[in-house]
Amino acid sequence: MSLCAARLDGQSMKALHAMQRSIGLDFGTTNSVLAKRYADGQVVATKFVHDNDTFSAFRSVLCFWREMHQGGLETRHDAGPWAIDRFVEDPQDCRFLQSFKTFAASAAFRNTTIGGQNYAFEDLLAGFFLRFREHAGNALDDLPKRIILGRPVTFAGSAPDDKLAAQRYEAAF
Repeated sequence: MSLCAARLDGQSMKALHAMQRSIGLDFGTTNSVLAKRYADGQVVATKFVHDNDTFSAFRSVLCFWREMHQGGLETRHDAGPWAIDRFVEDPQDCRFLQSFKTFAASAAFRNTTIGGQNYAFEDLLAGFFLRFREHAGNALDDLPKRIILGRPVTFAGSAPDDKLAAQRYEAAF
């Protein structure tokens, strides 16, 4: 234990221990990146593989489409380059969302309707991160309970509501 660490009180030691193993997430308007900090101090960005390409900047886009499933139409979605693939494959049979982060702090945005179903911002963000996590494979297994989420200095819009954005992010996670 270093001399500096030895001088920390109990609460500070708990905070230091929590920081030893954590994740940092930057949900960006264009790209999103997640990095894990390990107990030894090493920081590693999550990698994704798509079409034999490895990358850590995951496109912040969603694509929704409807397909037959068990005798009825079901709305499906994907994120990142997989969403782009789906859009390019059939742009008229899907709903493609990009830059949806710009609505995080907007009280005017209540929801959008896709395939007859209403999606609040929280639903869109939760769906995005569900696919983000699935495409990361086992790299995002065993996540720590604490996440450090990046945020813009000022959210987009003419009258952004920071508190609303924070509530929406928390609800989505």
